[in-house]
Amino acid sequence: MSEPLDNTVKVANTSSSNDPLSEVFQSIRISGKIYSPCQFSAPWGLSASGCTGHALFYIVSRGSALLTVGDNPAITLTGGDLVLLPQASSHTLQDAQDSAVVGIETLVDFENPGPITFGGGGLKTSMVAGCFTYEFSAKHPFIDALPPVMHLTAEDVETEPWLNSTIQFLLHEASQPKQGSTLVIARLTDLLFIQIMRTHMQRIRDCPVSHGWLKAMADPQISQAISLMHRQPDAPWTVATLAAEVGMSRSAFAQKFSQYTQTTPVDYLTFWRMEKAKETLNATNKGLAEISQSVGYQSEAAFSKAFRRVVGTSPGVFRHGTSKAIV
Repeated sequence: MSEPLDNTVKVANTSSSNDPLSEVFQSIRISGKIYSPCQFSAPWGLSASGCTGHALFYIVSRGSALLTVGDNPAITLTGGDLVLLPQASSHTLQDAQDSAVVGIETLVDFENPGPITFGGGGLKTSMVAGCFTYEFSAKHPFIDALPPVMHLTAEDVETEPWLNSTIQFLLHEASQPKQGSTLVIARLTDLLFIQIMRTHMQRIRDCPVSHGWLKAMADPQISQAISLMHRQPDAPWTVATLAAEVGMSRSAFAQKFSQYTQTTPVDYLTFWRMEKAKETLNATNKGLAEISQSVGYQSEAAFSKAFRRVVGTSPGVFRHGTSKAIV
């Protein structure tokens, strides 16, 4: 397979009023690339620079590798493991920490990549590498709050039958492409991203030191507050009213919300209102006055000011300009 499987994926609109996680997935547009299997033989080592607006993942099907992200301790990956780097942080992959590394760009033509075979001829490691590109115009608090590394061991994967099945299907399609493989992998990468998030959320649910947006969704009070904002973006929510709705003090709620999501309740509400406004601008011919009121703004001027601050352009330019192509 000499061409990357490059697919623009929209997360299926299966959200309900009580399922903010599905609503957030619906607001995320991703395009996925799956490369042919990588075959490494010891000694070997690769380095990759950080890349904003992307996520990278590796699925190890055979052998082992050491993953080092930034200045953090190395993580050992073994057969059956999956690792996602949600912000595509700078990292290295090696068979051993003393193995020399080369830049991945020296091995891969990203415009027309083919199978990667590299190393000194020793013990073999096989994996599939992939990339997600986030296609939204503003910073997304869900992505920003994810940890730099999401490592699912083979045991984690095996405890989630659908995740395990998706990975096995994906490995098969990547290694033995057939007619229709492009479409199949488009659906599988869609499912893979969602299932990684769900599995990670289950793992951290009861961990006292974990944080992040998925931790927030596992917390009954914070997830309830997010659900309220999603269901009623036009309501005059304040930190105090949200805290009262979920049975917390104002200060405790604000601290817990920010700890988990890396943003304030007010900033998250503004973000979500702009997501709903973008959706309406992109799909309807409703006027700005009606859209403003539907997302909690009493004046077009206040709405337009907030929209420009969050999205980076005016509602009118967004509706009629090139922004529509990336949302």
